[in-house]
Amino acid sequence: ESTQLLVSERDTLSSSYDDLKLRLEQVEIDNVQTKDDQVSQLQSQVKDLKDTQQSKINESTQLLVSERDTLSSSYDDLKLRLEQVEIDNVQTKDDQVSQLQSQVKDLKDTQQSK
Repeated sequence: ESTQLLVSERDTLSSSYDDLKLRLEQVEIDNVQTKDDQVSQLQSQVKDLKDTQQSKINESTQLLVSERDTLSSSYDDLKLRLEQVEIDNVQTKDDQVSQLQSQVKDLKDTQQSK
């Protein structure tokens, strides 16, 4: 009877051990799957963040290029206007000099005739 009791306890323990071993294997598998899922989720978040960051960089770059082009065009326009104003000023001075020279000549001619 003592032997039968030991055999029964052994069988129960063996069965419990096998059950625990199977549960442990399943928990380990579940843990690995959970970790894989977490890694996949984090990788997806990193990709989304990088895409968002790159999109913002692209938008900023496009805006800067547009602003640069606008400023460059405005600069060129101002430069042309300045050149035209300088040319006009020189022409005006030349006209004034010519006009004054003509007046001087007229005055001299008038004095000579008197």
